[in-house]
Amino acid sequence: MAAQAPIQAQARAPHVDVTIAELKKLYGDRVSTAHAVREQHGKDISFHEAHLPDAVVFAESAEEVQRIVQLCAQHKTPIIAFGTGTSLEGHISAPNGGISLDVSRMNKVLQVNEADLDVVVQPGVTRKQLRALLPDRSRRRRLAGRHDQHARFGHQRGALWHDARERAGAAGRHRRRPPDAARPPLAQILGGL
Repeated sequence: MAAQAPIQAQARAPHVDVTIAELKKLYGDRVSTAHAVREQHGKDISFHEAHLPDAVVFAESAEEVQRIVQLCAQHKTPIIAFGTGTSLEGHISAPNGGISLDVSRMNKVLQVNEADLDVVVQPGVTRKQLRALLPDRSRRRRLAGRHDQHARFGHQRGALWHDARERAGAAGRHRRRPPDAARPPLAQILGGL
Protein backbone atom coordinates (compact mmCIF):
# COMPACT_ATOMS: atom_id res chain seq x y z
CA MET A 1 0.00 0.00 0.00
CA ALA A 2 1.47 3.32 -1.06
CA ALA A 3 1.88 5.96 1.62
CA GLN A 4 -0.30 9.00 1.18
CA ALA A 5 1.34 12.38 0.90
CA PRO A 6 0.71 14.53 3.96
CA ILE A 7 -2.00 17.13 3.57
CA GLN A 8 -0.36 20.49 3.11
CA ALA A 9 -1.78 23.70 4.46
CA GLN A 10 -3.14 26.06 1.86
CA ALA A 11 -0.71 28.76 0.77
CA ARG A 12 -1.42 32.24 2.10
CA ALA A 13 -0.51 35.55 0.53
CA PRO A 14 2.03 37.40 2.74
CA HIS A 15 0.09 40.69 3.08
CA VAL A 16 -3.46 39.36 2.95
CA ASP A 17 -4.25 40.47 6.53
CA VAL A 18 -3.35 44.07 5.68
CA THR A 19 -5.50 43.86 2.55
CA ILE A 20 -8.47 42.47 4.49
CA ALA A 21 -8.13 45.19 7.15
CA GLU A 22 -8.16 47.93 4.50
CA LEU A 23 -11.10 46.34 2.69
CA LYS A 24 -13.08 46.20 5.96
CA LYS A 25 -12.38 49.92 6.53
CA LEU A 26 -13.73 50.72 3.07
CA TYR A 27 -16.62 48.25 2.75
CA GLY A 28 -17.53 47.25 6.31
CA ASP A 29 -19.89 44.30 6.54
CA ARG A 30 -19.61 43.65 2.79
CA VAL A 31 -16.28 41.97 3.58
CA SER A 32 -16.64 38.51 5.08
CA THR A 33 -14.10 36.13 6.56
CA ALA A 34 -16.77 33.69 7.77
CA HIS A 35 -15.89 30.09 6.92
CA ALA A 36 -19.30 29.34 5.33
CA VAL A 37 -19.07 32.35 3.00
CA ARG A 38 -15.46 31.56 2.09
CA GLU A 39 -16.42 27.93 1.43
CA GLN A 40 -19.24 29.00 -0.89
CA HIS A 41 -16.74 31.15 -2.82
CA GLY A 42 -13.91 28.60 -2.92
CA LYS A 43 -15.70 25.47 -4.10
CA ASP A 44 -17.62 25.14 -7.33
CA ILE A 45 -19.46 22.16 -8.80
CA SER A 46 -16.32 20.69 -10.36
CA PHE A 47 -14.28 17.78 -9.06
CA HIS A 48 -11.37 20.04 -8.08
CA GLU A 49 -10.30 20.24 -4.46
CA ALA A 50 -11.65 23.30 -2.65
CA HIS A 51 -9.19 26.07 -1.80
CA LEU A 52 -10.89 28.84 0.13
CA PRO A 53 -10.13 32.53 -0.26
CA ASP A 54 -9.04 34.40 2.86
CA ALA A 55 -11.97 36.82 2.52
CA VAL A 56 -14.91 37.66 0.27
CA VAL A 57 -15.81 41.22 -0.69
CA PHE A 58 -19.16 42.07 -2.31
CA ALA A 59 -18.75 44.86 -4.87
CA GLU A 60 -21.72 46.99 -5.94
CA SER A 61 -20.21 49.18 -8.67
CA ALA A 62 -17.48 49.26 -11.30
CA GLU A 63 -15.66 51.90 -9.24
CA GLU A 64 -15.60 49.56 -6.23
CA VAL A 65 -14.26 46.72 -8.38
CA GLN A 66 -11.52 49.03 -9.61
CA ARG A 67 -10.60 50.13 -6.08
CA ILE A 68 -10.58 46.53 -4.77
CA VAL A 69 -8.33 45.38 -7.62
CA GLN A 70 -5.96 48.32 -7.06
CA LEU A 71 -5.77 47.56 -3.35
CA CYS A 72 -5.04 43.88 -3.96
CA ALA A 73 -2.38 44.79 -6.53
CA GLN A 74 -0.78 47.24 -4.11
CA HIS A 75 -0.40 44.49 -1.48
CA LYS A 76 0.30 41.72 -4.01
CA THR A 77 -2.77 39.83 -2.81
CA PRO A 78 -4.34 37.32 -5.23
CA ILE A 79 -7.86 38.18 -6.36
CA ILE A 80 -10.44 35.79 -7.79
CA ALA A 81 -13.57 37.00 -9.58
CA PHE A 82 -16.82 35.32 -8.52
CA GLY A 83 -20.11 35.55 -10.39
CA THR A 84 -22.71 32.95 -9.47
CA GLY A 85 -20.49 29.99 -8.59
CA THR A 86 -21.60 27.67 -11.37
CA SER A 87 -18.10 27.06 -12.67
CA LEU A 88 -17.11 23.61 -13.84
CA GLU A 89 -13.44 24.47 -14.34
CA GLY A 90 -12.26 25.19 -10.81
CA HIS A 91 -11.42 28.79 -11.65
CA ILE A 92 -12.88 30.16 -8.40
CA SER A 93 -10.51 28.04 -6.34
CA ALA A 94 -7.95 30.04 -4.36
CA PRO A 95 -4.87 27.78 -4.04
CA ASN A 96 -2.80 30.78 -2.93
CA GLY A 97 -5.50 32.31 -0.75
CA GLY A 98 -6.46 35.88 -1.46
CA ILE A 99 -9.66 37.82 -1.96
CA SER A 100 -12.78 36.57 -3.73
CA LEU A 101 -14.43 39.50 -5.51
CA ASP A 102 -18.16 38.75 -5.65
CA VAL A 103 -19.97 40.77 -8.34
CA SER A 104 -23.40 39.15 -7.90
CA ARG A 105 -24.83 42.39 -6.46
CA MET A 106 -23.96 44.18 -9.71
CA ASN A 107 -27.07 42.85 -11.41
CA LYS A 108 -28.58 45.63 -13.49
CA VAL A 109 -29.53 45.40 -17.15
CA LEU A 110 -28.11 48.63 -18.53
CA GLN A 111 -29.39 48.58 -22.10
CA VAL A 112 -31.38 46.37 -24.46
CA ASN A 113 -30.62 47.03 -28.13
CA GLU A 114 -33.10 44.89 -29.98
CA ALA A 115 -32.11 46.30 -33.37
CA ASP A 116 -28.47 45.32 -32.74
CA LEU A 117 -29.42 42.07 -30.99
CA ASP A 118 -27.33 42.82 -27.94
CA VAL A 119 -27.84 43.40 -24.25
CA VAL A 120 -25.48 45.45 -22.09
CA VAL A 121 -25.49 44.20 -18.51
CA GLN A 122 -23.50 44.32 -15.31
CA PRO A 123 -21.57 41.12 -14.57
CA GLY A 124 -24.02 39.82 -11.93
CA VAL A 125 -27.02 39.60 -14.27
CA THR A 126 -28.33 36.06 -14.59
CA ARG A 127 -30.14 34.32 -17.43
CA LYS A 128 -33.21 34.19 -15.21
CA GLN A 129 -33.20 38.00 -15.02
CA LEU A 130 -32.88 38.25 -18.81
CA ARG A 131 -35.75 35.83 -19.31
CA ALA A 132 -37.95 37.88 -16.98
CA LEU A 133 -36.99 41.07 -18.81
CA LEU A 134 -37.75 39.53 -22.20
CA PRO A 135 -41.03 37.65 -21.64
CA ASP A 136 -41.85 37.21 -25.33
CA ARG A 137 -40.22 33.89 -26.15
CA SER A 138 -39.32 34.73 -29.75
CA ARG A 139 -37.84 38.09 -28.69
CA ARG A 140 -35.87 36.37 -25.93
CA ARG A 141 -34.61 33.74 -28.37
CA ARG A 142 -33.49 36.43 -30.81
CA LEU A 143 -31.57 38.30 -28.10
CA ALA A 144 -30.37 35.41 -26.00
CA GLY A 145 -30.36 32.46 -28.39
CA ARG A 146 -28.80 29.18 -27.30
CA HIS A 147 -25.69 31.05 -26.22
CA ASP A 148 -27.37 33.33 -23.68
CA GLN A 149 -24.45 32.99 -21.27
CA HIS A 150 -22.64 35.49 -23.49
CA ALA A 151 -25.31 38.08 -22.70
CA ARG A 152 -24.04 38.14 -19.11
CA PHE A 153 -20.82 39.74 -20.26
CA GLY A 154 -22.03 42.38 -22.65
CA HIS A 155 -22.29 42.46 -26.39
CA GLN A 156 -23.70 39.10 -27.29
CA ARG A 157 -24.08 39.48 -31.04
CA GLY A 158 -20.34 39.85 -31.49
CA ALA A 159 -19.75 36.76 -29.38
CA LEU A 160 -22.31 34.77 -31.38
CA TRP A 161 -20.75 35.95 -34.63
CA HIS A 162 -17.29 34.97 -33.40
CA ASP A 163 -18.47 31.55 -32.13
CA ALA A 164 -20.28 30.82 -35.38
CA ARG A 165 -17.19 31.72 -37.41
CA GLU A 166 -15.09 29.37 -35.30
CA ARG A 167 -17.61 26.54 -35.64
CA ALA A 168 -17.73 27.05 -39.38
CA GLY A 169 -13.93 26.93 -39.52
CA ALA A 170 -13.71 30.36 -41.10
CA ALA A 171 -10.36 30.78 -42.77
CA GLY A 172 -8.10 33.76 -42.40
CA ARG A 173 -7.21 36.00 -39.54
CA HIS A 174 -10.06 36.95 -37.24
CA ARG A 175 -11.00 40.60 -37.18
CA ARG A 176 -12.07 42.04 -33.82
CA ARG A 177 -15.61 42.96 -34.86
CA PRO A 178 -16.74 43.50 -38.42
CA PRO A 179 -18.64 46.61 -39.44
CA ASP A 180 -22.41 46.06 -39.39
CA ALA A 181 -22.54 46.16 -43.19
CA ALA A 182 -20.11 43.23 -43.42
CA ARG A 183 -21.78 41.19 -40.68
CA PRO A 184 -24.23 38.53 -41.85
CA PRO A 185 -27.71 38.44 -40.28
CA LEU A 186 -27.87 36.60 -36.96
CA ALA A 187 -30.28 34.00 -38.35
CA GLN A 188 -27.69 33.12 -41.02
CA ILE A 189 -24.94 32.91 -38.39
CA LEU A 190 -26.91 30.59 -36.14
CA GLY A 191 -28.06 28.43 -39.02
CA GLY A 192 -29.81 25.34 -37.71
CA LEU A 193 -29.15 25.98 -34.03
